[in-house]
Amino acid sequence: MVNYKCCFLLHNTLFRVTPLLNDVKEILMEVVQAIVPIVIVISLIQFFVIRTPIELFWQFMAGALMVTAGLFLFLVGVRVSLLPIGELIGSEVTPRFGTCTPGCCLCFRLYYHRGRTRCQGAGSPG
Repeated sequence: MVNYKCCFLLHNTLFRVTPLLNDVKEILMEVVQAIVPIVIVISLIQFFVIRTPIELFWQFMAGALMVTAGLFLFLVGVRVSLLPIGELIGSEVTPRFGTCTPGCCLCFRLYYHRGRTRCQGAGSPG
């Protein structure tokens, strides 16, 4: 007997993973475009201005590679987990409360209240 619920979940999972695979190349290009100019500038400064030993350069390159990998994994995680949840929350909250959600009103009220309760003479001598 075929478990149709299992097949449905597997199909939905694969359907959600396919766009992610298309986004991986885009995320990788964003990370490379962000990191490479910094690496080039620091490398030029190391070689022509500071004249550091080559061992320090390779240590810097290993660190830059780890930063690239870490930023890549972070952005993939954001796109996989945080963005879908944010979109879901936004799609559920907006029809119920309109564009001005209670959270926005609360933040505005707290900010406005904070500005009104400051002591006018605090910190001034005399």
